Amino acid sequence: MNISPATGMSSKDIRGDYMMLLVAQLQHQNPLEPMSNDQMASQMAQLAQLEQLEHMNSTFDEVLVAEQAQISQLQQQVEQLDQLSGLSPALDSMLLAEKISQASGLIGKNVSFEPEVDENGEPFEAGEDPEAVIGTVDSIELDGATITLTVGNYKVDLDDIKSITN
Repeated sequence: MNISPATGMSSKDIRGDYMMLLVAQLQHQNPLEPMSNDQMASQMAQLAQLEQLEHMNSTFDEVLVAEQAQISQLQQQVEQLDQLSGLSPALDSMLLAEKISQASGLIGKNVSFEPEVDENGEPFEAGEDPEAVIGTVDSIELDGATITLTVGNYKVDLDDIKSITN
């Protein structure tokens, strides 16, 4: 049921009132000058247009309410993300400290890895499959959030270590 905001009446009420008015107009019209069919059809078309506009207005109201609900939900999600992003630097610092602790525990231990370059620092040829290298971790280096292990002549990312032995 569509309610007109201006009158508080539904389209059924308006249609019923219009029909009663039309019947009264037809009953009381001057028989010598009756209403033309064109006038009656024009009034009926105007009524149909009014009903369609009311239906469109009602549909737009429903869409508006749904959009407002989505906007509210998105705002809540953004607020939650803002709260979480405030924790991000602290979590990043904790993770970095944990990685530094892991890397420093590897000093003096034997590790295996697949090198990206040969002993001379030259990249491997396409299709050449490097063999795993085993060596002792001599030191660790920290560059920003990247931890690099020095194993002999190789610089190895902590994430590239395949195995660890004493």
